[in-house]
Amino acid sequence: MLLFCCTLRKRSKIAYIDSTSLNVCHPKRIYRDKVFKGLAERGKSTKGWFFGFKLHIDAKGNLMNEKLTKGNVDDRSVVPQMTANMRGFLFADKGYISKDLFLCLMARGLKIITGIKRSNEKYFDIVRRENSSAQTLSS
Repeated sequence: MLLFCCTLRKRSKIAYIDSTSLNVCHPKRIYRDKVFKGLAERGKSTKGWFFGFKLHIDAKGNLMNEKLTKGNVDDRSVVPQMTANMRGFLFADKGYISKDLFLCLMARGLKIITGIKRSNEKYFDIVRRENSSAQTLSS
């Protein structure tokens, strides 16, 4: 049974990627910080502003790749390096939405799947309404 689970995990073509902030200190104390001076940077996450680093994690059932960057590095900029040998599907959050990234990964056989940003929801609502009206007219 263990052998079956291990071989199944190797054949799986589904991976997940995300990043998390690693705070060095409170943003009020940035100018007093001497330990990480020149290394850590200000960044913004869904939880707000922070001073420190970002840990980017790529998982496929278990931890595959990790990368530590400064806090101001865009999440999308590290994806091509971290997924160099991958094929299949890559699930990510809305922070990874980019046309250039999608095309780059698609050319290598990796399809990125993300949520829909609020700014794009209006477009998809219009498409849904047009599809439903077209189906009504055709029936």
